[in-house]
Amino acid sequence: DVNYYCGSFQNDCFIGRTDADGILKTKFPLCINGQIYFTKNGYSVLSQDLTTHELPKSEFSHFLNPDNNVKVGVKKVYVPAFVRNYFETNSLSLGNAEQNLVLGEMVTIVSDTGLFYIYPDPGERDLQIGSRNYKLDLQLTADVEIKDTFVNGEKVPGFSGKYPIGSLSTETFVSKEDLTKETVTFYVLAEYNKDNLNPASLNEIDDAILTENGTMEAELWYSCEKAGETCNFDVCSFIDIDGRNLQDFSDNPDTCEKTFNVTITKEQYEDLVKPIFS
Repeated sequence: DVNYYCGSFQNDCFIGRTDADGILKTKFPLCINGQIYFTKNGYSVLSQDLTTHELPKSEFSHFLNPDNNVKVGVKKVYVPAFVRNYFETNSLSLGNAEQNLVLGEMVTIVSDTGLFYIYPDPGERDLQIGSRNYKLDLQLTADVEIKDTFVNGEKVPGFSGKYPIGSLSTETFVSKEDLTKETVTFYVLAEYNKDNLNPASLNEIDDAILTENGTMEAELWYSCEKAGETCNFDVCSFIDIDGRNLQDFSDNPDTCEKTFNVTITKEQYEDLVKPIFS
């Protein structure tokens, strides 16, 4: 299929379809700085700049590259562990925050190009992917059991079933060299640990670390060494972590407990969680 885009979605025109010899003879709308693009199932979309205004009768040749089939793997990045590692080491690395999915977890992978894949796939089917830019959205869900919870004296009913426990939106470019590899590994951010939500109360899922724009906002709670009446905040042991919406923790000078607020922007960690071909 041959298409021509000029200015906005209202001027996204289907021009025609090539014949059995791959040839299309046709006329185009007049446009400056338009885009001609070609689509065919099983092939990468090809797009080229094309100005038709004052263009004489012309002939162009374009060639589409077939999509490749690659095996799919998915790793989750456990956000609480990732933030804690960053705070304690002052460096960004996945470390023990990189984990395998467990039974009852599922990741849906979609893109702006129409890519769609559910992991794990029962048939272990390959993913068909081509060389182009992708805007990816990944959603991690898990089988959970949330108990009835009393909030301000009112009982809020619980539920049992699939619940979103993580996500990731990212952009990536897949090169022709990437497509020579056999496997692609996707990453998704896991806000919660599935095993901690079976069962759990609503209070345990109402203070997220991951914000809508991808920034991580957390408060970490530590018990620090006490020497006489003095607290040594250079020697502390980890107690807990939570989001910063509710500020669940507080400093206690009597027991040398201290909270630390941590922020990690999406720009800081995004390169760590892009798909990897191997």
